[in-house]
This record gives sequence, structure tokens and C-alpha cells, in this order.
Amino acid sequence: MTTPTPSDRLALALCRANTDIGPCKRPCEDCRFLSAAVAHEIATILRERHGGSSQTADWLDAVNTCDPKP
Repeated sequence: MTTPTPSDRLALALCRANTDIGPCKRPCEDCRFLSAAVAHEIATILRERHGGSSQTADWLDAVNTCDPKP
């Protein structure tokens, strides 16, 4: 098994499928979409707190390549 990417890890952290036995082994499109939305929102909050500049926020934006729609 390969090491999950940061994007995979974020998506699996949000996975709600079959919570009795844990998350799925691979993230689905829905989980990836939700994790991208959360990552982008956290990035926005970090930029607000740090005067518009945050390396962590930039990294979070780069982790998820899909662009969540509101």
C-alpha cells in the first residue's frame, strides 16, 4: 500500500462512511470535495489572523487541487 497524500489524509479525516469500522481505504470524490472546502476555509482564517500572509495557508490551498463551489 502506498502512503496517502496530504489530500487523501484530509479527505479520509472527513469520511463519514461506515463509521463503525472506520473510514474508507480510499477517499471518494465527495470526501475530496468537502476536504478541499474545509482546507480553503482554514487557509482563509489563517490569512485573516496573520495579516494576509501565511505559509501554512498557502500549503493548505496547494494540497487540494479541486476548487470547491459554495
